[in-house]
Amino acid sequence: MIKLLIVPFFVGLAILLFGIQLMKIGLLQWGSTHVNRWLHRFTQSIPHSFGTGLISTMILQSSSAVTLLAIGMVEGSLLTFRQAFGIVLGSNIGTVITAELMILPMDRLAPWLFPLGGLIWILGKGRGRQLGLVLGGFSCILLGMSAITTITEPLQQFQWYQWMLHQQHSILFGVLIGTILTAIIQSSTATTLITMSFMQDGMIALPFAIAIILGSNIGTCATSLLGAIGTSRVAQRVAWTHVILNLLGVFLFLPFIQFFVMLVINITADPSAQIAHTQTIFNVVCSMLALPFAEPFIRMMERLVPDY
Repeated sequence: MIKLLIVPFFVGLAILLFGIQLMKIGLLQWGSTHVNRWLHRFTQSIPHSFGTGLISTMILQSSSAVTLLAIGMVEGSLLTFRQAFGIVLGSNIGTVITAELMILPMDRLAPWLFPLGGLIWILGKGRGRQLGLVLGGFSCILLGMSAITTITEPLQQFQWYQWMLHQQHSILFGVLIGTILTAIIQSSTATTLITMSFMQDGMIALPFAIAIILGSNIGTCATSLLGAIGTSRVAQRVAWTHVILNLLGVFLFLPFIQFFVMLVINITADPSAQIAHTQTIFNVVCSMLALPFAEPFIRMMERLVPDY
């Protein structure tokens, strides 16, 4: 069991998480100065904050990082809660880019992207060097996903996997798995990529996979809550806004799982692309639905998490 299942999975997961962090570091070093300036300058209205959060997360490839930046800037009185609210909404859309990139046919390029990234890092100058980190991280994500898929056949031999297959009718069980897994590994992107790998190999059914993706959007809030420990009430309000928005989005989508299944099947027949599009549609729809109700939601959060 250890040789066939545990070692390949955790080695693949380690490479996958390393790749995500490497991409994040490269993008952060390339764009951190711009992101901080944008967060401070282009957030004078909620639509501007929304766009700033979206673009910032596309650059940093981490909604948690952008949310933590917003919490820190609210704590330092550089942003108001109103400005941070728009940033949180936008960040939920910007985070889907990595999963969408993974559906591109780049498997054969993965072994070459890492040495190419290393060469760019060594020979590059200035911010151009950060492209090397991004390429290296991207190749690690691809290699990590490939390693995880090697557990497909041995996994089917274990009774607990067969038990889990029989639980696939329970959408709430899938949401629970996605929540716990994301809270543990601190990356909804990684949960999405793992689910994409399992779907590609036919290990889980689409409704169950969608439930895991919904759960990952709850689990990713753990980072915001941890980052808000010890901060002011206003900063904590930003973290709880992230939690409540994602919870409302998940409970809004749960009754429409079957409709969601038919929608992504009609968009594409590629199982991994179905998962990537699921994450994209969920985040875009939830943020766009919340945007017109920004003012009443802000007032609600101010009552739920008062300043005193």
